[in-house]
Amino acid sequence: MQLINKQNNLPVNLEDLSKFVLVGREKLASVRAEIRAIDKLEIAGEVREQKKDEATMLAGALLDAEVKIGELTNEIPKASSNQYVQSDTAVAKQNNPIVKQLGERNIQRFQQMADNLDIVEQVKAEAKDNDDLPTRTEVLRRIKLKNKTTDSVDEEYNIQISEYGKNIYFNSGEALESRWDDHIIKDDKYPTLTRIGRFFHKDGTQFSLREYARVQDFPDDYKFVGTYSAIKGQIGNAVSPKMARHIAKKLNGKTFIDLFAGCGGLSLGLEQAGKKILWANEYEKTYFQTYIINHRETICILKNIFDVNIDDIPDVDMVVGGPPCQGFSTAGLRLKNDPRNKLYQQFLRIVKGKQPSEFLMENVPQIAELREQIISDFNEIGYKVEFKIINGSDIGMKQSRKRAFFIGKIQ
Repeated sequence: MQLINKQNNLPVNLEDLSKFVLVGREKLASVRAEIRAIDKLEIAGEVREQKKDEATMLAGALLDAEVKIGELTNEIPKASSNQYVQSDTAVAKQNNPIVKQLGERNIQRFQQMADNLDIVEQVKAEAKDNDDLPTRTEVLRRIKLKNKTTDSVDEEYNIQISEYGKNIYFNSGEALESRWDDHIIKDDKYPTLTRIGRFFHKDGTQFSLREYARVQDFPDDYKFVGTYSAIKGQIGNAVSPKMARHIAKKLNGKTFIDLFAGCGGLSLGLEQAGKKILWANEYEKTYFQTYIINHRETICILKNIFDVNIDDIPDVDMVVGGPPCQGFSTAGLRLKNDPRNKLYQQFLRIVKGKQPSEFLMENVPQIAELREQIISDFNEIGYKVEFKIINGSDIGMKQSRKRAFFIGKIQ
């Protein structure tokens, strides 16, 4: 059943919207189940992406439909008892078939969403930027946080301290919520900058995107493309160019390709160390746009790495990249057979196929739990591997950011 496509419009009346939401929720659950099955069976990436696109489109349409229901039901007159009254547009609530179909609690939720369209759009935009599904749960969570009251005001920092607990800061002018990874910066030393972490000056104002980029040691002439949240994600997920320059001392090769290139931090740092980037691959569009605008002479391919043909990649001295590895548990499946780690398997595939003299694989420090498996995998295809964890504070960076590196030399 095809519920919606890019050309379709949503229904315009309550009855049809209600049917769309009821059927659409079932359909979305079914598609998500198919995606889980595809992951388990290790079916080709293109099939999974088609299903992911279908789920993303449907999830967004459902949010829009629920908001529309909230808008329409908000227009129905209410009595002081909070019961819908008899009118030209509705019957009493207890007899309203829409309320019976969707439930009174859901109607109230949809009305909250209709009253907070900015949050709905923010959730949808951030989900798109982060290759995720927008959810009603996240919208309602943010609405709840927005409506929370605060206990007191910290005069020194001119910010409100929320009821969440000690030293958890909420800035009413900058953010909707208080989070554990908010930091008040008092000097020129920073904790690890993450995709979602936030830094605030002593006066309570949040860092600008350029200030976040400086924390990661990007030069001021480095350009970023995307929405605010997309650029924040690019910066937070990047390999700091300064850390890349440091690890480059371990590499003898002159030319390289960059897999999972992101916004280009690793490429930039290696270039600054005298290496030459010939080819790169990235799948997320805003990351790709940032990369190409800063590396105009590099061939960069916007493509699912599963579809990258070895023969299309130039011969180089080094293959570098940071494939996401989610299967940190050493129990059960081996890393290279764990369906959560298909991207790692693709990095391994390309190194095996190109046989460069060296490779560099970057990841979060938790991957140390799997270092023996990874070293063994690369030993099997002819590489001697060194493993290092580097702390940014030890190499002159502004933040205590730790990253793991596997440096491979062909035997």
